[in-house]
Amino acid sequence: MIEPMLEKDTIEAVLEFASRGAMLVWYLREFANRRNVGDVQVKLTAEKKVVEDLRAQLEALTPEHKGCGMQQSKLQEDLDEVHGELSITAQQLKDTRSRSDQIVEEAGRLKLEAKQLAESEKELQSKVDHLTEEVERANEAIATLNTNDKIEHEEGFNKALRQAAFLLGRIPWPPVSTSAKTSAMGR
Repeated sequence: MIEPMLEKDTIEAVLEFASRGAMLVWYLREFANRRNVGDVQVKLTAEKKVVEDLRAQLEALTPEHKGCGMQQSKLQEDLDEVHGELSITAQQLKDTRSRSDQIVEEAGRLKLEAKQLAESEKELQSKVDHLTEEVERANEAIATLNTNDKIEHEEGFNKALRQAAFLLGRIPWPPVSTSAKTSAMGR
């Protein structure tokens, strides 16, 4: 199984195997007349097979690596986009918190103002009630004064009629009411 490698690492590994193969070929040419040449040729053939297998795997992995690179760039773009959206959302959250704090502060100020207005309303209502009582007493006093004034005028008028009748020797017209006589006699 081949570990996932970068394209650069894979190319370096293939070049290393190729150079080892070239060194082996050189070794065989130089030392072919020596003993164990057959063993060395078997090893060389095995190494060539390994190199060919690695080249085949490299060729198979190259398109996958290109596909992975494209997929990686797409994922990076998606990540950058999500990161941008996250920063926008974080800024919106900060703005919302700031507005929320302002609204809470404004609500507290308005509650205090409403409480003060309610207290002022109670004070004003108390003053209005007090003034209403004073107006009612004043109206009663005015009504009493009007009644007393009317009675005084009637009594004065009746007295003037009696004096005129006495001086002229006649009976007053219209006749004096009994309440007026009683009050006149009381004087």
